Amino acid sequence: MNYATVYIKGEYLCVYDAEDKPDSDQLLKALHAFKKLPEEYACVQARLNFYNSEENLLTRFFSIEYTGLNIY
Repeated sequence: MNYATVYIKGEYLCVYDAEDKPDSDQLLKALHAFKKLPEEYACVQARLNFYNSEENLLTRFFSIEYTGLNIY
């Protein structure tokens, strides 16, 4: 990502982890958030959760952790 950022030309940048499964309207929600926030905001974070929380104990733990991080 450090290498690629020198080539960014747009006003906004979106970064996903490879395992992310974003909501279909997530980018629209982020754009709406940026338009409502004061100009000094440079980043917004979408809610996180694991899509495969029932697969095994590890994914269940990650899902519990992510759910705890989403409390605000």
